Amino acid sequence: MTVDMPEAPELPDLPAFDKRAMRRAVRRGVIRTAFVGALWLVIASIVLGIAGQAALVGLGRRDHVQHVVAAGWQVAHPEFMLDLSSDGNGIVHTTTNYAAAPLGVQPVSASTKLSFSESLFGGVSRIDVEPKTAASQILLTFGLNGTDGASWRSAERKMLGQLPKPVRVAAIVEFAQPLSYADYTAFAARTGAGVDVQGAPLLLSAAKDLESQSDGAYAVSGVCAWAPEYAGRLLNLGFKNFDDPIGGFRAWVGSLHDSDRDALRKVGISLTTLRAAARAGLVHGVILHDTTAALLLKMLDDPAVGAVHPYDVAFAVEGSQADG
Repeated sequence: MTVDMPEAPELPDLPAFDKRAMRRAVRRGVIRTAFVGALWLVIASIVLGIAGQAALVGLGRRDHVQHVVAAGWQVAHPEFMLDLSSDGNGIVHTTTNYAAAPLGVQPVSASTKLSFSESLFGGVSRIDVEPKTAASQILLTFGLNGTDGASWRSAERKMLGQLPKPVRVAAIVEFAQPLSYADYTAFAARTGAGVDVQGAPLLLSAAKDLESQSDGAYAVSGVCAWAPEYAGRLLNLGFKNFDDPIGGFRAWVGSLHDSDRDALRKVGISLTTLRAAARAGLVHGVILHDTTAALLLKMLDDPAVGAVHPYDVAFAVEGSQADG
């Protein structure tokens, strides 16, 4: 028996291949894929940025940079005045920028820009170049043998006596022996230096306590200082309410932890030195950044003074302080 198979249906002719339409379709697909990918990247970046900043704030990185890192730099470099310029948080780090102006009587033409950063994971970084002034060189050897005594006083008395009367002088006063804060205020009273020493940075340790040394890439000095305005300008934690700057310094040092040791080392100060100075509470010297030669000569005659190291001189301009 023969079975008849149905005839296969006739297929329509395929349309001619349109190369231009194919290219347009491929182009649209690539653009759409790139747009969607970029959109997801933007969204991920925003989410990560918000999460990163929240983590930085939650971990206290921003406060740590100001309270420990910047304040530590100021304490180790009292020959400068540090002021906040700007700050901000990135995705995984917070950065604070400061202007460091030399403490002296010459007009400041430009400040040194300092930048301190701390990562989400706690690593601290800072500038590579350390600003220096004539006062910085004096502080490197402050308190070491040979930086005071009769020969120093004789040479300094001669130099100060030769200065014209209408000049202002910046100098580092070195005491023959460290003074208690009560003895320091008595010294200021009997020399008539009340206005000049008001708010002046007090040197609370000397290089002989921990001789300046190189610790890897960073120079660590034994000199640390404190001025009453450090608390208000850098910390804003109410330390200004203490009756004397020693109390403010002790409060700040007491807030530091062993985990801050590396961050402090990177800004030029040892946590060991800070704690020893806070325990002792002694004044090794004072930085008078705007005074007179007459007052410095009077200080040289005081038995409490071992030496006076002038580092900046300028003629007084109209409206400056009267001669002491």
